[in-house]
Amino acid sequence: RDIGNPSDLDHYYPVSRHKDWFAGHSWAGGVGYNGGTRDEESSSEAMNAYYGLYLWGLSTSNSVMQDIARVLFATEVNAVKSYWHLYPNITEDTPYPEQGMRAHTSVGQIMNEQAGAWLWWGGLKTEMAAIQIMPITPITEYIADPDWVQGMVPHCSSEFSDPGNALWSTFVYMANAVLDPHEAFLQLQEGGYTDQIGGSLTNNMWWLSTRAGTTGQTCTGSPYFVTNTSSVILQVK
Repeated sequence: RDIGNPSDLDHYYPVSRHKDWFAGHSWAGGVGYNGGTRDEESSSEAMNAYYGLYLWGLSTSNSVMQDIARVLFATEVNAVKSYWHLYPNITEDTPYPEQGMRAHTSVGQIMNEQAGAWLWWGGLKTEMAAIQIMPITPITEYIADPDWVQGMVPHCSSEFSDPGNALWSTFVYMANAVLDPHEAFLQLQEGGYTDQIGGSLTNNMWWLSTRAGTTGQTCTGSPYFVTNTSSVILQVK
């Protein structure tokens, strides 16, 4: 009820507390100002929140909740591709006409009056990308859209060699698996694995070995046993 209340008759919780239906995306602190400006850093936390809402509806056989979660998720994905994922080669129909801005490939922070390639707590390229990816779940297939990943991974690559940055780089490697899981596995081997926030090495290996990639092989060298794990249940009908 806190993040996905479907009823305006509820006297205790607002309808979809965090969702800004005008902007199309969510705000970390909710639509209310909370005594200051609204902001959203991690777009993927919003998408995973609505995925969790869908799973709750599924586990409780609540079709209304499932449908509400679908709409919340689908509109969030569309907004993320508009505001957080940057595509350097797209020059039309973009809120970022400046080539220098789009070259960052990832927006770290959206606020009421500004957006930029920065975070409250850091400014590394991999940090700004990872905070839009984490954690790795079935809906990462929707989060890591190939057009974004194609520009984002090379942009972040200069930071892969820093062992102190392995936590953030790992999320970028996992996103790269939508393009080439074998290369992503090699990146994970070379860059080293460190405990992820909300993840595990086992989960990463499952993710890598269930991607359909350009090499036609899994990270172990065997033919893919799964070629498509798309969460079709989340598609808006």
